[in-house]
Amino acid sequence: MKDHKKVPVHDHGGYIVPLLWTFSFPHHEWWCPYCGNNYPMFSSNRKVEETPALKEQAKQYRKLTRNYLAAVGMIKGRARRE
Repeated sequence: MKDHKKVPVHDHGGYIVPLLWTFSFPHHEWWCPYCGNNYPMFSSNRKVEETPALKEQAKQYRKLTRNYLAAVGMIKGRARRE
């Protein structure tokens, strides 16, 4: 049996949002594109099995927030663009 990949999410009252991996926030590599909260790499965020819908949602959030994360990274002294 294949192990299913688990992805960290943030639950907003039943609206599940996949956290995005970024280096835009010092010492907080996971970011919620819905509310803006960010979390350390080894935080105890809720993890769920990755589904095609969740994967697509993460892809869309990544596309929509790419410029924002790049700008935040520049302001915080990290000129890395994902």
